[in-house]
Amino acid sequence: MTTVQAGENEVDVPTVVAFAHPFFAAVGDVQFRMSEHTRAPALMIKFGDGDAALSFGGIRRELKLAEDSPDAGMLEAVAAALQFVSVLKIGDPLPAEVLSGEASWEIEQRHRDIALARLTMQLVTWATGDETAITDADALSQVADDPATQAKAEKAIADAAERLSVEVEEVKATLRMLAEELAFIEALREKFAGVLSMRDKMDVLRRKYSNERSVAEVADAVRRLMTVAVKRLTNLFEQIDAQTGEIMGMLKNPKAQEGYIRTKRDELYCRMVAWRDILAKWDKCDSKPTEGNVALLRETYRFLAPRFMPAQQWVLASQLQQRGAPAKGRRAIPNSVNW
Repeated sequence: MTTVQAGENEVDVPTVVAFAHPFFAAVGDVQFRMSEHTRAPALMIKFGDGDAALSFGGIRRELKLAEDSPDAGMLEAVAAALQFVSVLKIGDPLPAEVLSGEASWEIEQRHRDIALARLTMQLVTWATGDETAITDADALSQVADDPATQAKAEKAIADAAERLSVEVEEVKATLRMLAEELAFIEALREKFAGVLSMRDKMDVLRRKYSNERSVAEVADAVRRLMTVAVKRLTNLFEQIDAQTGEIMGMLKNPKAQEGYIRTKRDELYCRMVAWRDILAKWDKCDSKPTEGNVALLRETYRFLAPRFMPAQQWVLASQLQQRGAPAKGRRAIPNSVNW
């Protein structure tokens, strides 16, 4: 069993997708996934040649599920789980993020090494009275392998243990635990570097099409949306770096820091996982002025607009495009939309 928040109450639910109400058994082999239209969690039921999407709110109302009932709690758990997995069926296990708070996705050893090196260097600089949080992976790898730095790290750990009135091994164990959590942030920071690379390739294409109005309009719109996207993601990393920038505060309250890092890890992961397909396409892009790359610019606009354009402007843009869908020789981005 795991505990989830359902309304104002905490409810115990199974660790696999399971419901007590006979409705769920009666509808047969169904899927829980995000609705393509609303991007909200839904129960998808076969209806003719397609699927009918039942919203979780509608299910709760129609089945008269009390807020503190196990079935309402399971719907909350499934909604949370769909941030990390694309599809769930009855009987499927809930992901680790929902069950234990751990990550359900894998990282590589280098991410753990970078995170531990960062914390170690924070401790070394703390001991000198000028604490610095280094986030550049190359810089960290250079200083972490330096024997002189390793000797300073041992002394700094001993100083921290004395300050905290604990054993040296306890400080080392706490550093390893915090590094394991921060390693997921480092893996996501690496993914974010792919977003920055995508932006750079986009800028090259934008310059090459500066004299071709129909494409330039799309490229300019995409660049504006990318600016918003990069700023939001940058702000998230800056928040994490600021919160984890004082090593003694982390060592004094490791459980609180663990909870904070996991919350931000999940927020970042849910944002970054949506970029997976578009990043893979830009990774193959050679930034040459080809029809395929123009199509990629347009696809990128469709990816970015509903996520990073103000809602009112996105509704207007959608309406205008529906009334005059782009065709050969017609602009994809209407002039009347205020970006």
